[in-house]
Amino acid sequence: MTDKAAKPPLLWGLTAIALISGGLGGGCAVAAGYGGQSVGAAIAALLVVAAAVISPREMLWKAGLVSATATFLMLLLAHTTGGHPIAAGISMALVAFVGAILAAGGSGFAFAGSLLSLAYFVPAAALRVSNGLSLSRAIELGLIGIAAGLVIVGVVVVLRALRGSPPDKPEEQSVPADAKISPRAAIGESLRQRDNTFRYATRRALALGVAMGIFQINSNQNVFWIMLTIFIVLGPDRASSWQKALKRSGGVIVGALVISGLSEVLPAEVIFGLAAFALLGGVLYLQRNYTVWAAGITFVVLTLFGAQDHDFIIWAERRVVDTLIGAAIALAVGYFVLPERKLKREL
Repeated sequence: MTDKAAKPPLLWGLTAIALISGGLGGGCAVAAGYGGQSVGAAIAALLVVAAAVISPREMLWKAGLVSATATFLMLLLAHTTGGHPIAAGISMALVAFVGAILAAGGSGFAFAGSLLSLAYFVPAAALRVSNGLSLSRAIELGLIGIAAGLVIVGVVVVLRALRGSPPDKPEEQSVPADAKISPRAAIGESLRQRDNTFRYATRRALALGVAMGIFQINSNQNVFWIMLTIFIVLGPDRASSWQKALKRSGGVIVGALVISGLSEVLPAEVIFGLAAFALLGGVLYLQRNYTVWAAGITFVVLTLFGAQDHDFIIWAERRVVDTLIGAAIALAVGYFVLPERKLKREL
């Protein structure tokens, strides 16, 4: 009974919001004639809404606006540095460092930092692959997605006001361990003391900065998948990195095996339809079981790439190998590049 009670809930609300915000952003871009590039607007909408939804209720609008501004700035930075290995590598390193150091301010700040890193990482990689997306079109896509995201935020604000939702309880809000220290002071202290959060931020900046620089030289899908795995697996300590490495590798292998088997008996059109359910299942289990999330996302990505030439099995084999390589690199970085210091216990 205790184990069942301790299980995190399925994220039905988050799944619904993700589908609606991504669908609205992508749908508006499709209607505007952007075709396959519309996924950029969908991602922008998702980032704006995600940052707002995880914030305290009374700050929902402010969080949405801040996230919208940050997403737009990251899009411009990605477009400016795309195709320039040194500039992109330095930008990725700076964004990764800032995103990681924000964790010193509490779990809410840590999530915001992850979104900030993602807001640069995704367009920097996507724009490099797309090649030829003009600055004006990139800005238009970003604005469409941001506008769609803010519309969803507005709807959430109105619905919560109509329902009369109570304000967040103090214990539910993300605050530093020491309640007397403000998030800003905690982050400043981490920078001054060069503590484990600072070491993690530096470690993450170096790893992702180098990976992004290499990717910008040659926009190879294998390099991207390795870089993505490093982005996901590299955690603040060895234990969390090992946990993410095992779960992500397991999820990717499961997703690859499933799509490889289905591709032998089902046409590509049916697999495309199943990809939507795989994405839904992945988001639902994001909090409860990361392996299921990784398997669902792997199914979706392999569908997008494999459908181009109906070579699902080849793509599946490559993704498994790339994931294992990326996980190994992330673990090695955690062990040898500014590893976390063991805290001395006070007697």
